Amino acid sequence: MRPLETGGVLLGFVDVDDKEQLQVVASVGPGPRAVHRRDRFEPDTAWQLERIAKAYRDSGNVVRYLGDWHSHPGASTQPSRLDRRTATRIARHRQARVRHPLIAILGGGELDAWVLACWRYQRRRLLEVEHRLAG
Repeated sequence: MRPLETGGVLLGFVDVDDKEQLQVVASVGPGPRAVHRRDRFEPDTAWQLERIAKAYRDSGNVVRYLGDWHSHPGASTQPSRLDRRTATRIARHRQARVRHPLIAILGGGELDAWVLACWRYQRRRLLEVEHRLAG
């Protein structure tokens, strides 16, 4: 049986020298009251918002919300229709304060290795972006 979908939020900052370059420095999980299903999940939004606010305060107002991450168990890293709608909603949500949200998708699992793809909402669509993992 494949795992249930999960996800969370990405925290970091925009590079001062290159406004298109994002630095993800932390992630927040789904939260204790999240709902996990085979093909989607619903985060514990209140719990996540508390963690985002704390990271922002603790970093001297530098680390902020950049977008979301989630898994596609047993599937590809291609964004779904729901992923596209979510990215559009984030970009239009004033309080999110991110015009070009990042969407990271982990695809695979079960017998296959997990694969990571990163997408950024620009020009009203999700465009795949190059990413590097530190460490």
